Amino acid sequence: MSDRPQQPPYPLRMPQELRERLEEAAKATGRSLNAEIVQRLESSLLHSPDEVSRQLRLTEFEGAAGRINTLSLATLLQKISEEIGPSLKAAGHPLSATIESAKQTATLTATALKARSDEDAALLQRVIAELNADAKVLDSLEPKKVKRKPKPLDK
Repeated sequence: MSDRPQQPPYPLRMPQELRERLEEAAKATGRSLNAEIVQRLESSLLHSPDEVSRQLRLTEFEGAAGRINTLSLATLLQKISEEIGPSLKAAGHPLSATIESAKQTATLTATALKARSDEDAALLQRVIAELNADAKVLDSLEPKKVKRKPKPLDK
């Protein structure tokens, strides 16, 4: 017997099809129907709209950061190929064709990403500001620990 106080039952009405699906899921996970429903409700509360919104902002952030990194690499590859490509071609080196192909790919990539770079930079700044604001809200919700000086012992 559990030490937890027993909660009064809560009659839950639901469509029969939903109940059957929940019973199947409970059986598959080895839980009771009640445990399955409680697990699913708890899970839905863990993924609140605020958390989903935060995850979407992080995904936007990662995408923008990735595009900016790719732009930086494409620009670097473009500059390297401009520096060494002509001398390799003049020497008839077999890598000259590869370098020229890489330069063309880098140029196309850089051109495509430059159009979005200002937009991405603004997006990164906005997401950082929103995440900082979220962090401040969370900090304000945590209970503050008060440091107290120990009372002197009476002698």
